[in-house]
Amino acid sequence: MVCTSVFIIHKSQRIFLGGVSMKRWKLYSSILAALIFLTVNIYLIVKDDSKVSRTVFVKEWTTVKSEDIIETFQTEGVIKPKEVYPVYYGRENKEFMKFLVQEGDAVTAGTPLFEYDTPKLDTLKANLEAEKSQITGEIAAIDEYIGKLESYQATIPETASGEDVSELETELNIEEDASSDIILSTIEQEIYKQELEKSNLEEKIKKYDTQLSNQADSGTATVASEADGVVKQIDQNLGNPIITIASSQSAVEGNLSEKQLKQAKPGMKIKITSTDLKKPVDGTLEQINTIPAEEPSVKKASTYVYQAAMKKESGKLVKGSRVGVSVITREARGVPAVPEKAVKQQKKKPFLYQLTSKGYTSKQYIDRGLAFKGKQEVKNGVALGDIIVLSPDDRLHNHSMFITQLNAEKVKKSAIKRIPKREKVRYLLIGIIEQ
Repeated sequence: MVCTSVFIIHKSQRIFLGGVSMKRWKLYSSILAALIFLTVNIYLIVKDDSKVSRTVFVKEWTTVKSEDIIETFQTEGVIKPKEVYPVYYGRENKEFMKFLVQEGDAVTAGTPLFEYDTPKLDTLKANLEAEKSQITGEIAAIDEYIGKLESYQATIPETASGEDVSELETELNIEEDASSDIILSTIEQEIYKQELEKSNLEEKIKKYDTQLSNQADSGTATVASEADGVVKQIDQNLGNPIITIASSQSAVEGNLSEKQLKQAKPGMKIKITSTDLKKPVDGTLEQINTIPAEEPSVKKASTYVYQAAMKKESGKLVKGSRVGVSVITREARGVPAVPEKAVKQQKKKPFLYQLTSKGYTSKQYIDRGLAFKGKQEVKNGVALGDIIVLSPDDRLHNHSMFITQLNAEKVKKSAIKRIPKREKVRYLLIGIIEQ
């Protein structure tokens, strides 16, 4: 009787233990299957360019806009006379008579400065006439050259290189593969230089005309001013220069650092600012001296003197005024642009994420243009008005569904009522999961 009971108990234990093992095996199998399922899905979701549908929350977005991107650097300058004209007095065969102006006097081109007596008046007149004739010829040559430049400039967009074109490009030191914009800019700078030279020569013609009209048969002659300005200095001891005239035209003069020297070129546009001005004054870099302003030293950085002209002078900027100068090194106006932080890079290829009207993100590779102060020009890849993600992160992938933050002020009750209950629940769950 005892043995039977023991046997029965032992058999019950075997059955009980076997049941426990079976349950554990099923539990472990379920856990393992769940882990495999979860691992595979996580891999498919995380894998780059996976086609598994995923929804991402886009917090900020913007549009591709037309922008002016202007690359500049800042420096300082001071208002000075544009030019200083020294007037010399040759003593040979001349007897000084008297000064006709005083220091501080305003003079114009042709104003008599001093008087002298010479027995060789006819020779002097002949020399003046010869110099005047030579300058007149130079002015005619400049007019012809400017006409040639303007004719060539008008044909740049549609003309291929030819014999005449290559000759002119060689004269202007234009590279063979230069773009139309570079050629046009070079021509504009050259026309500006030629017109400036022509203006200076015309002032000399006025001076010679005045000198010829001021000469008397008695042998008395005068020396006239070559330009408008103010008599800065007179040497009463008749040393040379006997008179110094400061031009009435103003210019901006300042120093560039080594880095700025490499960026700056004559002809570049500038903006001149001052506390005395309501708005900036436009100008142009005219001269850059590539020789250091001071003796070079390993202990001190070199600086280089530049001079710039103002497009329109302001009476509020007196000589000696300190001004700020913004030099425009490159510019792209009215171009498609996006914030720089919207652009990411993959294997040296820039791209951004576009939000499509179908509710998906689209990875768009782009061609960069000019970038400055947080703005990036986009040459290809997206168009004006396209909606893009402002600050993309690693959660974004190509062809992902996206949702944006609800703007309660723009939601109407009528629009909510039209959404099916099933869709309401779906959108609610998506919102909770994405948060």
